[in-house]
Amino acid sequence: SNDHLKDVIEVEDTAHARFVFANGVIGLYDATTAFGLNAKPIIDIFCERATLRVEGDNACVIKNGGEVEILSSENDPARGKDYWGSGHDALIHDFYDCIASGSRFPIDAHEGGKSVEEFSAIYESSESGEEVIIGRK
Repeated sequence: SNDHLKDVIEVEDTAHARFVFANGVIGLYDATTAFGLNAKPIIDIFCERATLRVEGDNACVIKNGGEVEILSSENDPARGKDYWGSGHDALIHDFYDCIASGSRFPIDAHEGGKSVEEFSAIYESSESGEEVIIGRK
């Protein structure tokens, strides 16, 4: 949807989705490109006993008791604005390294296509108002 930038851009600035996984677990997705600050992106995955947080290029697990386990921490400055992060830069370098070494790049067309399928389903569900089932063969 275009919730915040209607008079500025002709495309969507915000996506909302509710996922029901095969095991019945419900996931909620909420993202926007219309954030007014140069802030690092934050992704929270809330689970029964802990929360996984990815903030910029850093990741940690926050257990329900408050204990924090650092999974990764990058101190390299991001190129461009903070909310872009430096993930694309690292991904592009990995891609070229795979070409140079002749090794397989882990995100092939099939793997990358999963995201396209998910966002296509969000579009379809938004237009139809119906639940869209993906990933079942």
